Amino acid sequence: MPRLNPTAPKRTKNPTAHKSGWSVAEWAADTSLSRSTVFNLLKEGCVRSVKFGGRTIILTPPADFLAALAAEAA
Repeated sequence: MPRLNPTAPKRTKNPTAHKSGWSVAEWAADTSLSRSTVFNLLKEGCVRSVKFGGRTIILTPPADFLAALAAEAA
């Protein structure tokens, strides 16, 4: 199917590459951690987040968290 706007940038295969906030479920899936582990990390202050209404938005990119975890283990 032809693109409607051929000059528009193509969508990337990694939709989370330029995200600014993740839901707990998204962040858990991206890091392969359980939701309860994510909530524990939030409680301990290891991951930055904000509350918006009743929703928790995680600001720490999953890749940054995993890179810091790997660097800490090395």
